[in-house]
Amino acid sequence: MTRLIERAFDPARPVQARRFFVAAGRHFNPGDTFDWKRMAVAQRRVRQLFDAGKLMHGEAVVTPAPTIEQEIEDMDILTTAAAPVDPLPPEGEHDEADTPAPPPVDDLDGLNMKELRVIAEAEDAPTRVSREAQREAIREHRRARAGE
Repeated sequence: MTRLIERAFDPARPVQARRFFVAAGRHFNPGDTFDWKRMAVAQRRVRQLFDAGKLMHGEAVVTPAPTIEQEIEDMDILTTAAAPVDPLPPEGEHDEADTPAPPPVDDLDGLNMKELRVIAEAEDAPTRVSREAQREAIREHRRARAGE
């Protein structure tokens, strides 16, 4: 006999994804928080998603299975931890030309696209579509301006 579990939607409690689904143009995986009030999703639609089994309240937390990337990353951590570490050469044998220069530190890595566009417009740098391309365009513009 099948077990019938009574599940009642309570709009005052937070909900999270129970199964994968797409809502409001975003993909939700099991365990992701579904902040429907912030996304301006109608309560009726959230109730429908809840009744369809796509959403749940936070009692039973579903831990998603690790992805292949996470497993490979874990394996890399294990193999690098077991790898022997070469000692540094004595001070007399160390050449400054052998050590690479540290990458330049700038404030662009933590910024979103809107903030990057403001910087690009202020510095007359070209605009790009992706964040990485925009960061690189600003950096190239700064290098070109410093070389003048």
